Amino acid sequence: MTNEPTITIGIDPDIEASGVAIVANTDKRLHLCRMGLPEIIHLSERTAALYPDSRGAVKVYIEGGWLNQSNWHIRGRDTPRRAAALGYDVGRNHQIGHDIIALLTAQGYSVTPVKPLAKVWATPTGKISHQLLQRITNQSIPRCNQDERDAAIIAWTYGCCAHSIII
Repeated sequence: MTNEPTITIGIDPDIEASGVAIVANTDKRLHLCRMGLPEIIHLSERTAALYPDSRGAVKVYIEGGWLNQSNWHIRGRDTPRRAAALGYDVGRNHQIGHDIIALLTAQGYSVTPVKPLAKVWATPTGKISHQLLQRITNQSIPRCNQDERDAAIIAWTYGCCAHSIII
């Protein structure tokens, strides 16, 4: 028997809709979606629908941008108005992350905020590409956005499949 959680959920919080990835020890299949805060309230129903026979633990990892020592988004040509707008959006994103943690903790989930993963992937932006995610997970993954891919890497890295990441 293992101490690893049966189901691991990775979340990349975002203002409009957060990337969510669900993976289980049993099949190691990634299930990706985007959920707004109202949908996250029903995360347990989504998880139960995917894994109706699962009685194991669920562990949630959420990207916590606020855990970075600094998060500088301003470019050289940005105006003070643009800098203020960026700071406002970053603050809203962080608040959504805190709200998700509070909501899921109140529902009895074990939630761990984690630092954003380094942008080390061999792509122009350093973020993981769809093709690379498929290669790492050895799965055919439907088209997904960056938030979903980031959530997938969080679930894969911190969850039940951490030992299988090969680049």
